Amino acid sequence: MNTPMKTLKNGFSMPMFGLGTWQMGGRETRDFQNNDQKDISAIQKAIELGIMHIDTAESYADGYAETLLGQAILGYDRSKLFLTTKIHAEHLKYDDVLRSCEASLKRMRYRLFRSISHSFSKHANPYSRNDACYGQTSSRWLSKKYWC
Repeated sequence: MNTPMKTLKNGFSMPMFGLGTWQMGGRETRDFQNNDQKDISAIQKAIELGIMHIDTAESYADGYAETLLGQAILGYDRSKLFLTTKIHAEHLKYDDVLRSCEASLKRMRYRLFRSISHSFSKHANPYSRNDACYGQTSSRWLSKKYWC
């Protein structure tokens, strides 16, 4: 599948179409009767068919949709994936945003490597690599390394 792309102002190219994970793992809270493997397989099938943009949110199944996404993308080349997540409206204070980002990254088994420079540029990609993490953690995602 050849998905149309949109180039953003920061230079990133993002697929215009994607897979949403709302109701994967449950609705507002996790559904323990949910067939998790079916949801994981759906995400993997979408990737195999060329869907590289996957959207989720911390409020989908109380974060469990992010967990399922993290399980589904293990073993895939994450540099080809464009993952988006959203912060709950009640978590918009500075420290809450940081906690939400850290929790989302952890649920998706994601780690970010920060470039050596700690200055931000609206046109630069500050992250040089991202892939699955295996239980290592650090205190802040803005530090040189973030391990979820």
